[in-house]
Amino acid sequence: MFNGFGLSRRRMSSGMGIVPPIPPTAVAAVAILDKAEAVRISAEAEVTRVAMEAEVARVTAEAEVARVAEVARVAAEAEVARVAAEAEAARVAVEAEVARVAAELEVARVAAELEVARVAAELEVARVAAEAAEAEVTRVAVEAEAVRVAAEAEVARVAVEAEAVRVAAEAEATSIAVESEVSATEDVSTIDDKDVNAEWN
Repeated sequence: MFNGFGLSRRRMSSGMGIVPPIPPTAVAAVAILDKAEAVRISAEAEVTRVAMEAEVARVTAEAEVARVAEVARVAAEAEVARVAAEAEAARVAVEAEVARVAAELEVARVAAELEVARVAAELEVARVAAEAAEAEVTRVAVEAEAVRVAAEAEVARVAVEAEAVRVAAEAEATSIAVESEVSATEDVSTIDDKDVNAEWN
């Protein structure tokens, strides 16, 4: 405890031997000083407490900010991952749809080619059949013509043979007539010779 002159009571008593009585004003002053010191210490403690609370609040706020930032970062990363997954799913779906459409177009192309080949084969068969029919018609016509020519030749042959028979018959008839005429002439000549001989005799 200090007095108003900055000396403790113990030093004063040991140095002077006899301690004079302390005036009431000095006691009051010392009490005031003690209260002021207590107030200062209390104020410093309050300031320290407030500072610590402020520091705690600051650290808490920074931790909260960090937590919120981390939560936001994680949420953003999750959203980015979700959007990326949706984009990948959409890309895969588009590729699958493109592959499906390409497969359908390929099937349609192959079917069209097969249909074209089938129609071409049918046309070829029809052409071959038409050519065969034309060849058959030509063959029948040729055979008919051959039959007609053969018939005409047969008719001509029969006519020639008939004409030959007629000519032969006429020649035979002529020969017979001639022979008859010659025979008659010989007979007449024989008769005339007999008459002449008779007349001569």
